[in-house]
Amino acid sequence: MKSPTKNCRSSHRADDNFSEPNLQQKSDKDLNLEVTNVGDERETFGNLLTKNQIEAASRFIKATNLKGIDGIIKEYETEIRPYVPANLKYEAFTEHETKNRFKDVVCMDHSRVILNSTTGTDYIHANYVMLKGYWRRRFIAAQNPIDATVNDYWLMVFQTKSSAIVTFSDSSEELDQNTALYFPQIPGTSTCYGNVLVYTKTCFKREGLTVYTYEVSQASEAMETKLLIMHNWPDRGRPPNKIRMLRLIRSIPKGTCIVNCTSGIGRTATVIAIGFALYSFIKREQVPDISEIVRTIRTQRVCAVQTDLQYLYIYAIVLEYINLKITSSYEKIIIADFMQHFKNAITR
Repeated sequence: MKSPTKNCRSSHRADDNFSEPNLQQKSDKDLNLEVTNVGDERETFGNLLTKNQIEAASRFIKATNLKGIDGIIKEYETEIRPYVPANLKYEAFTEHETKNRFKDVVCMDHSRVILNSTTGTDYIHANYVMLKGYWRRRFIAAQNPIDATVNDYWLMVFQTKSSAIVTFSDSSEELDQNTALYFPQIPGTSTCYGNVLVYTKTCFKREGLTVYTYEVSQASEAMETKLLIMHNWPDRGRPPNKIRMLRLIRSIPKGTCIVNCTSGIGRTATVIAIGFALYSFIKREQVPDISEIVRTIRTQRVCAVQTDLQYLYIYAIVLEYINLKITSSYEKIIIADFMQHFKNAITR
């Protein structure tokens, strides 16, 4: 087998979650109105900062400014790209070659999702990803389903009681290239995936985001989940509008959230890292340690955050959130300067 870290290489070109009070109880109509206003730079995203958050924000701005774009890229190249957890084992991955999209993106044994399947194996290329102390949010990082794993995927949704699914498209279409059509698209219809029934309740599209609401059932038990598709974010490509990303993160309901992309390590892990970083700042009132967060994710999902561009984007999103909250003109100027350099970096 090829080295499990081959797909980790950088490609510069190519307790509560982050939400307002009662956000998770919003109806589809409320969420529809919210997404309609994507791109509104005046959005404040919740309450004013506390004293501790203001201090943490200042320290993060200062540290990020001192690193600069080149320093962050160097941090990725030295601390993240070569990082592989000790005692890496992936026997289940090796035993189920037909269920893996890539031969060199492995699925770790200790954190993998184990299916309770009566018709197949217990394997799916997906790993639980958690941050210590963040018990009210559990992520699952997964590869996009292939034809052989679509039924497994929906069994995972049902068995893990995932309240949300987040995925991405490299265009305005709803699927990345070379991805199996793994979700129903017509409201008012039902589709069977093995012994899991998925009923499409609603669908709406606004400003680069498509949101489906599904009822997922097996036997007499049913649950609801939302599928959020962020458009125009190519694999290893230029990331989407920062405000749109903040709105996506805020719109994820509490509970277990499946995030999947082509390999399940690039865009997927970037979004998870952003969620963890914002949690560290908002709830813990701490300076987010991006390097530590990404390495923590890599102990559960190998090669998480696949490029230096994705790593830069995590910093940019945290700064964008802070910029929406602070009042210091001096710090806003520092952030604006960083964002200009970031824009230059992602377009060159």
